[in-house]
Amino acid sequence: MDFIMPGVESNARVINRYSIRNDEHPHGMLFDDLHLITIELPKLGNDPGRLNALEKQLYVIQNAGRMSARPDEFSSENFDKLFGVINFASMSEENQEMYESELRWILNRNSELDTALDKGIRQGREEGIAKGIEQGIEQGKIDAARKMKAENVPIENIARWTGLTLEQISEL
Repeated sequence: MDFIMPGVESNARVINRYSIRNDEHPHGMLFDDLHLITIELPKLGNDPGRLNALEKQLYVIQNAGRMSARPDEFSSENFDKLFGVINFASMSEENQEMYESELRWILNRNSELDTALDKGIRQGREEGIAKGIEQGIEQGKIDAARKMKAENVPIENIARWTGLTLEQISEL
């Protein structure tokens, strides 16, 4: 839209905020929350280095079709998203569909990999717990055999009760 506002002096600001007044209203303001905000894109000029963050975004939107490369002033994450949207919007409908299809494939593949990783971690924990229990039982047999051997229990009896071999018991 383009507004011509008689009686309003021109200024150098790109973004201007106007309140709607009623001169006949006792307090002057017709509505406290109703304002007119104008954005004068031609005032952005050609030097993005002097613009604030919002003005830079407007500058990009206004000049996107003429930019061959991203200026250094536009290196933040917000501009990454903005340039991504602009690049996507500049694609043909067929290329947009291919891009979205590939993106869905990547997201599905990442989900499959996450699921496989979770399954592997869970399986590893279960195997680790089982191995730990096994090692604990084996250590318990060895500890019991040591105590019995210290009490001079015959080695054959120790082997029968613990399941250890005669060789294992003699090495204790």
